[in-house]
Amino acid sequence: MDKEHRECYERLFGGSGCVNDGYHRGLFYLLSLLPDTRQHIKDLYDDKKDEIHIGGLDKAWQTGGSIGVTRLAFNLFSGFNGFDGDKQIEPASRYTPFELMESPLCEYFLEACWLRFEHTPQLEWQMVIEGGEDEEWEM
Repeated sequence: MDKEHRECYERLFGGSGCVNDGYHRGLFYLLSLLPDTRQHIKDLYDDKKDEIHIGGLDKAWQTGGSIGVTRLAFNLFSGFNGFDGDKQIEPASRYTPFELMESPLCEYFLEACWLRFEHTPQLEWQMVIEGGEDEEWEM
C-alpha cells in the first residue's frame, strides 16, 4: 500500500525464529497494512508464542477497516472464524469473503490470499477441453 506497509511487513520477518510460510506472509501482510494495526500489532499477535490474540478484536482502537483486516488476517493464519474454543464470540458470517471483500481494501485482501496460499496471479489457468472441442456449460 505504501512505504510504511512495506517496511513493517519486512520488519516482522526480521525476528529470530520467524517462519516464512504462507500463514505468516498473509498474516503479516494484513497486520502491517493499516496504521492502526501496525501501531497495535502487539494487541493482535504474539511473536514469542507465534499466536494471534483473539482479544485484539475487541480493542477500542479498532475501526471498521481495521476490524476487517484483523478478521481476514486471523482467518488466513489459523482458520479463526469467530469461534473461540467452546463459545462463538462473533458470528462466523463476519469471516466470509462475502462480508470481507466488500471493502475498499479488497485488492490488498486478495493479495494476502495469494500470499497465504502461495499462488501468484501470473499462473496460467488452463481450461480442460474434452474431446478437443469446447463444450456447453449446463446448469
